[in-house]
Amino acid sequence: MLIGSTTHYRINSSDSEEEYRSLLPSGGHLVHIGKEKYTVTLFHQLKCLDVIRQEYLNDASQPISSLTRHCMNYLRQSLLCNLNTGLENAKNSAATASRTYNTLCFDWTQVYSEAEQNFKAHSKHVIWEIVYFRPRYNVG
Repeated sequence: MLIGSTTHYRINSSDSEEEYRSLLPSGGHLVHIGKEKYTVTLFHQLKCLDVIRQEYLNDASQPISSLTRHCMNYLRQSLLCNLNTGLENAKNSAATASRTYNTLCFDWTQVYSEAEQNFKAHSKHVIWEIVYFRPRYNVG
């Protein structure tokens, strides 16, 4: 697949909030296995990308949040641990690199499908716990 520029996922357009929100499944970046919570790396990375995007839009006089610092470090580590050593042409009109080679992209649909199923199952479990195991108090 040849990856090029897109009109989507801009930093600050009328569609930005919805486009970035739609990158995550209904349950956000968390999945539940038993009583434990985990984050799927792909979703964690996408969530961090949006955190950095939102920070970029904030007032520059404000300090950078600890969440943004975490995300910058997390994405840096992710990139270093999953290297792509392809050569990119750096001679375009904006003097930025552009991907001019084909790359292998993975099909994420199964990951999203499983995360949605996990969210639905966990949501039913939580509702069941609230309805059947909530404390009963006698007033009076």
